[in-house]
Amino acid sequence: MLRTSARFFRTCASSTVLVCVTAAGAHAAVVTGNVLDTATSYPLAGVEILVDGVATGITTDQVGRFRAEVEPGERLFSFRRSGYVDKSLPAVTVGEAGETAVPEARLAPAATDSEVVMLDALSVEGSIAKGSTADLQGLRQKADIAIDFLSADQLAKFSAGDLSEAVIRIPGVSVAGGQFAVIRGLSDRFLSTTINGLKLPSPDPEKQAFQMDLLPSSAVGSIVVSKTYGPALWGESGGGNIDVATNPIPEENYVKFGAGIKANSNAMDGGMDYATRGSSGERFGFGSDNRPASGELDPSWQYVPTRRGSHPLGSEVSAEIGRLVEVRDNRLGWRLAADNESSAKSRSGARQRYTARPSSNGSVTPSGLEDPSDPAKFISEYRDIYDQSETESITSFAGGVAYEFGADNRIQIDGLYVRSGIDTAYLQQNDIHLNDSLQFTGGENLTLDDLFFFQGNESYRERTLNAFQVSGEHELQSAGGLRVDWAAQSAKASQQDTPFIETRFASELADPFANYILSRNTAAPTALTSSWLDNVESQDTARVDFSLPRELFAERESTFDFGVATDRSSRDVEGTTDFRQPGNDVIADDYVTLYRDFISGGNFSATSSSYPLSSQAQRDIDAVHLGASLAATKWVKLVGGARVESFSLSSAGGARWSNLTSNNFYSTEIAAGFGDLLGTTSLDGAQFLAPGSVDPVRDPDGDSIIPISSEYKKTDVLPAAGFVFDLPAKLTARVAYSQTKGRPSPREISPFFNRSLETQNLVIGNPSITPSTVDNYDLRFEWAPNAQDFAAVSFFHKQVAQPIEKVILTTVAGDVETWLNNPGTAHLYGVELEIRHGLGRWSEAIEEFSVSGNFTYIDAEVDEIPIALQSAAADFSDPSKMQRSRRLYDQPEHIANADLTWRRERWGTSATFAAYAISDVLVASGLTNAISIESANFDLYQRGYVRCDFIFTQRLSETFKLKFSVKNLFDPVLGTIYDREALGRVVERNSYRAGRDLSLSISAEF
Repeated sequence: MLRTSARFFRTCASSTVLVCVTAAGAHAAVVTGNVLDTATSYPLAGVEILVDGVATGITTDQVGRFRAEVEPGERLFSFRRSGYVDKSLPAVTVGEAGETAVPEARLAPAATDSEVVMLDALSVEGSIAKGSTADLQGLRQKADIAIDFLSADQLAKFSAGDLSEAVIRIPGVSVAGGQFAVIRGLSDRFLSTTINGLKLPSPDPEKQAFQMDLLPSSAVGSIVVSKTYGPALWGESGGGNIDVATNPIPEENYVKFGAGIKANSNAMDGGMDYATRGSSGERFGFGSDNRPASGELDPSWQYVPTRRGSHPLGSEVSAEIGRLVEVRDNRLGWRLAADNESSAKSRSGARQRYTARPSSNGSVTPSGLEDPSDPAKFISEYRDIYDQSETESITSFAGGVAYEFGADNRIQIDGLYVRSGIDTAYLQQNDIHLNDSLQFTGGENLTLDDLFFFQGNESYRERTLNAFQVSGEHELQSAGGLRVDWAAQSAKASQQDTPFIETRFASELADPFANYILSRNTAAPTALTSSWLDNVESQDTARVDFSLPRELFAERESTFDFGVATDRSSRDVEGTTDFRQPGNDVIADDYVTLYRDFISGGNFSATSSSYPLSSQAQRDIDAVHLGASLAATKWVKLVGGARVESFSLSSAGGARWSNLTSNNFYSTEIAAGFGDLLGTTSLDGAQFLAPGSVDPVRDPDGDSIIPISSEYKKTDVLPAAGFVFDLPAKLTARVAYSQTKGRPSPREISPFFNRSLETQNLVIGNPSITPSTVDNYDLRFEWAPNAQDFAAVSFFHKQVAQPIEKVILTTVAGDVETWLNNPGTAHLYGVELEIRHGLGRWSEAIEEFSVSGNFTYIDAEVDEIPIALQSAAADFSDPSKMQRSRRLYDQPEHIANADLTWRRERWGTSATFAAYAISDVLVASGLTNAISIESANFDLYQRGYVRCDFIFTQRLSETFKLKFSVKNLFDPVLGTIYDREALGRVVERNSYRAGRDLSLSISAEF
């Protein structure tokens, strides 16, 4: 179904007009020059260049050179650097054509008198610091595909704590679940994340995308997001590619130290916690040894969280050293950085389930029928209040060494190690039948003899990433200027849940909180569930890229590109889940004592059991690409090529959960078998095998479960083609088409059960799902009159054939989440607008202010999965009124960023006010949930919100700098809500306040 709304067209038209009007009459010219020290005649790096008194954002490089774009005419150039006397040159006439050389400038130390020395003009072209805004702006202008970025200075401006906080400032990028990037409405399977151009493994058991919150910003030099696909990118980059560059090798010697404290306002007011055995390793993310081992029931362990008065303040300590030495006219540089952070967050909230009220004939009236805005037609099935706290400790080490030899050769080695430990404590209670005084209010079929239940969760999640890279860049003049880039990486990512513990206990409505009980009634919820899961992904990847420049059709450089790449990734998952029910009722006046009595007494019923899981998966990609950038005329380039990718994904394993095994789940042998629905009885592209190389999984009775193995192999040809138009007035237009793939993760095809910590449902893969095909169309206009100002507007359209989506099935063991190919096609339209502007050109009074912002609007739709419609039809008195299409998962309708920055260089002061806004995001389809044979529900959305941050930085001296920030300044309401468009109002599923994040730090650089 193809749908383009009038609102989308209005947004596109207004964005185009804005950029075109802004660009009208814009002209810029190029100037070059260099700056020296008067006392030593050595080049001066880091000198800021001002034109007509306005900062350009350009500084001199390590050899004192600079290059800037300015308006033609007579211009005054000034130079300033900390510790030196500011200098200005006489007016320089800047021509419209070619480059204008600025006379050499010499700066005197602050305590030394000096004079401007006028020498012959230089025409040597300077370079810009790697990873700076000016550097990445130049990269964007020269790129054959559309890219956006976040530079080192922008990362500092926003004071992002980790990668997930940073990428949301890039146009069109959001983050799902606080961890996984979404680019232009397409989530993890449609994008790739690389570090220095090489793929990163994922520690997450379910996703193949890298967890953005695992990488601290201190390890990040810059971020470049490719919005359109090029043959040099991996084949799943239809949504985009996020490339993280580690901090560059230093251009001079330095030593840095930093320390700070931080706090979340909610955590300062208290929250849930549980006692651990204690260890110094907790502070550095090494706490798994302090938790119960797999299958261990320790009577001394605190199984249920209790409330504490306040959480300790978080902290951060960092150190970094960089050195540069000359080796026989060559350069050898190295850097080493270490960082440790701790933080605590807490929330108090409420959750409810809101469904349609049954009608007299037994059917229900969910969205699409009668008047969904009438509360009388709906009922809140239950309401819970809860408290949750999370503490995290993360330690990282990053380092690198590079050797530059000759004029155009470099070899570099990089290493990265990150360890994160996250403690979560959660306790909820049902309060639908209690008033504010905790008195029983009655209810349908309830008496004072009934119970109300509590649920407690506590978990410790330890994540690790380590990567080792070797790379090189070479330009071979003897081979006609052939450029060779190569890199190889060995990496490993892991996530351990050690363990996840869930407790369910009760109190009597007649006298709440006086006593607590574990009931031996078989209908009562499971008293104690303990899950251990160990997920390890190992990855070896390498690439070699060749680029040959040639002047063919115009006096501009064309290039021919060729490259090969390989990726070998294996994922091993092992785990166990224990269920414990009391053989007799257990009663205590304190719920911590309740569970200690339960465990120490060994009072377990015959229904207590333990279920193991095991899975091994392998993903292999071999690729070769050919491409060209042909400068047909001075104004037009033809770009494109193709990537041939051989992709294989296989898995093997098995599991048992209660009386359900992976074998009978995929068959039609029992009532709970879904072989016909999932396609596992006649697989297309995958086969069931029983390889002897896979060890059998033992069930609780000691019998072996026959392993299930599946394999998918396919070679894809992925084309890309486009035009780049270099128009007058510094305006660039890009038109692009490409075809890419959206591939399943190893988890999504792996045949084992585990319980989701987020939804509490069982999860199992589907070996029959196949990759989706994505057609991408993109039109982009960019205007870059100088290094300080920029504007861009993009229009994009994507078609996703047979998207992979999650569904929920009802089995004899409870609700089970799995994945299917939706047979329909998703259509996504969008427009993206970005602007960056220094205000000094309007008035001297505001020359120290700059503004930037971006806005993305996405209009996407996909037909509902047919089996969901079929299952839900029975719940509608008129099935023809069911909503038959919806938005895509994780896709926001709009994203917006804006910031205002004030910077006074001579004081060393800067302040930034930044705002981020995102609309509601679909996280669960109501009709999809109806497959579980419940009443049809409403679509569930992550609630949209507006976040405002304030960051203040003050240079205290040449050595010390102070930074203060407040994030979530206005404490927004977060959570999930039911479809507000269907209901006509906001109905909350889960709500809580974010809490304000405050931090104060001081740093020193020598």
